Amino acid sequence: MKTKKLIAASALALSMTFAPAVSMLNALPVLAEEANATHTITINNATEGATYTAYQIFTGTTLPATEGENDQTVIYQNLADIQWGTGITEDGKTELYSKYNLTGDEQSAQKVAEQLTNEAKAREFASLVNQYLTNGASSSPVSEGSTSTTITVSGDGYYLIKDATGSTANPTESILKVVNDVTVTPKTTDVPQYEKKVQENVKEVTGNPEVVPVTDNNSEKMNDVADYNIGDLVPFELAAVAPTAEEISSYNEYKFVFHDKMDAGLTLKQDTIKVYVGNSTTPLTKDVDYTLTTPTTPATALTDGDTFDVEVKIKGKDSQNKDITGRAGEKIRVTFTATLNSNAKLDKEGNENSFILEYSNNPTTGGTGKTEPDEVVVFTYHMDLNKVDGADKSTALSGAEFKLYRMNGTEKEYLKANRNGTSGVYTVTGWTATEGEATVLKATQTDGNIFTINGLDDGTYLLKETKAPAGYQTPSTDFELILAATTTNDQNYAGDPDSAITDIKLNGVSGTSANIENTKGHELPETGGMGTTMLYGVGGLLVAGAAVVFITNKRTSKN
Repeated sequence: MKTKKLIAASALALSMTFAPAVSMLNALPVLAEEANATHTITINNATEGATYTAYQIFTGTTLPATEGENDQTVIYQNLADIQWGTGITEDGKTELYSKYNLTGDEQSAQKVAEQLTNEAKAREFASLVNQYLTNGASSSPVSEGSTSTTITVSGDGYYLIKDATGSTANPTESILKVVNDVTVTPKTTDVPQYEKKVQENVKEVTGNPEVVPVTDNNSEKMNDVADYNIGDLVPFELAAVAPTAEEISSYNEYKFVFHDKMDAGLTLKQDTIKVYVGNSTTPLTKDVDYTLTTPTTPATALTDGDTFDVEVKIKGKDSQNKDITGRAGEKIRVTFTATLNSNAKLDKEGNENSFILEYSNNPTTGGTGKTEPDEVVVFTYHMDLNKVDGADKSTALSGAEFKLYRMNGTEKEYLKANRNGTSGVYTVTGWTATEGEATVLKATQTDGNIFTINGLDDGTYLLKETKAPAGYQTPSTDFELILAATTTNDQNYAGDPDSAITDIKLNGVSGTSANIENTKGHELPETGGMGTTMLYGVGGLLVAGAAVVFITNKRTSKN
């Protein structure tokens, strides 16, 4: 998901036309009809399976028709002498009088209507009225494959239209004037922009970090794809742009809920979760400014399968009953880290972390909508190392021992790993600057010459042979191992790990296997061989020569 994740959430914004006019919906007026006649309301872009109901909130006297300014075939009618309609209860009227401080002779439908002087007030009115509805006229359920439905109503008036099935995909925010047959198309609103990123520790980010850049540039290497060693801490960030104050003016409360879900190969560090507004470096206060929900037992999931949820109110009151300000129109960011653990999938399988944004979409019922998941992926790799004779690579050698290290500047960092039983399979657990603490790597007789290291980031490693196979020399230099993975660091991960990594090479060859070669030591002559006979012959001559010299010296001394 790296094009703009703007999904049309059908918010049924049915508008009022009191003065001043509030027009949020495409209403198509037709030729004037007899006042208080039967009318039809046709709803386009209707939700499949939904049943829409119209409630008459106000009625009145239909004024004479007036012609349109630019189109003489279009005729408009308005209502005067506003009275209560048949769709609102007595309790609803009483509640409205109280809300607008109307007493005595002021308690009338006309006086209530006069309070609705702008769009925000009309929305607020509709939200309250929605709780006091009666005697509605309903459409038939929207049939499969259909995109419209029709409601038949009796009498002119202002009608509140709602999805009678209670679907939160079609909230009612306001009401519609009906003095003719009318066709309406619900206004569509955009899902908030949202994004998830993982921080890559080495590779540069080559693509566009939007939709919602969690940083202002690519310097922090925020990306969709990253690779790490098992045991490393992996930074993540979620971001969503809150609607403006005007866009949520009809809401008493508007919220975001960040739902994050990790693969088993990632372990959340709960104490690292932070929430920020905009580019502020000061985090919000947990349990005051936001609510964090995590499993009671670490490394397990919530009942909905999430690893954690963060709820942030954009509008409303905080836990201390203070009005929330300064969040509308701002980017809300959630940062955290997770440890890549020993359950991590290797090579092209990848370890995914997904994010769904839940957001308020119904000011009447408090309902919410959810986005499609946005996913990032973390890779880690393995190496199979084969110990062979340097002169005859088909000859496997056993008995060698090694230590693996990498360079951190000028300092060596040695591998620490867990061994799988007595096999030659090792899983990375961390790194140490002390060679004596390094894990000794070796194959076994059952593994032959092969030993395996699981959980490596791509990069350059050095393998030090600490014990050579019998009859072979210990190398004077260490073996260089270059593990190179080509990942698509272009912000376009689409949920398929295999497509997010194009190649893995070890020492320039595709794959993750390499030979570690040894050469034999210099051989001495064997017992009983020709060389031994020659030694014996030379030795005899030396003894005989010594005897001659001894005797000669003896005689010379005597004379």
